[in-house]
Amino acid sequence: MKKPGKQELLIAAATLAVAATLCVFKVIDSPRYSSRESVSVTLTHREATAQSGKVNINTAGVEELSALSGIGEAKARAIVEYREENGYFRSAYELENVEGIGPALIDANIDRITL
Repeated sequence: MKKPGKQELLIAAATLAVAATLCVFKVIDSPRYSSRESVSVTLTHREATAQSGKVNINTAGVEELSALSGIGEAKARAIVEYREENGYFRSAYELENVEGIGPALIDANIDRITL
């Protein structure tokens, strides 16, 4: 393999300088530091959850929780209040600690609940 000549080294250096300048001025994204990738993953996860019909009891609001069978607005508000006071649920069956929610209600929704 022959050694690169002066002209090849100058071309390589110029190419790297142009690429670095474009990254600095955000003309192109550096793959290592791009925020678009993490946003895309988050949106994909949210879309997948929405499409699956599952409800994340650790992040859902009153409206989303009300979509569960047997959960009206009052019980949904109670779930949100419990979560705000006690932190995230570690199990779907921890919902039993919420006033008005028992194991039968959880069993009826277990396939639609996610953490």
